[in-house]
Amino acid sequence: MMIGVISRTEAGKTVKGTERIDQQIDMILMTPKGSVVGDPNKGIRDDIQDLPAGVVVGAIVEDLNKQLAVYIPDVKVDKITKSVENGHVTIDISWSYKTGNGGGELRRKI
Repeated sequence: MMIGVISRTEAGKTVKGTERIDQQIDMILMTPKGSVVGDPNKGIRDDIQDLPAGVVVGAIVEDLNKQLAVYIPDVKVDKITKSVENGHVTIDISWSYKTGNGGGELRRKI
């Protein structure tokens, strides 16, 4: 189990199941590649926000799938969709367990 440390969970709250996976995906999305001491490959490219909106989803899918293979190997991304409003990109991520036993969805502004 992981202890909740991101803003969507209460500090110190134990998270389980799909909430734990959502938190792990959030941590990958919020971590710029190269910022983790001892693990410089963890995280998403920090130039994604500067890419054209039409390229953002492909870049996120590519980076996120690589990160999941290493850090959350029992999960795969099924679909990522984007919406752009006033220059801000919001992504919806649908993921599932590779075993086929469920999954979840996230919505995040990047």
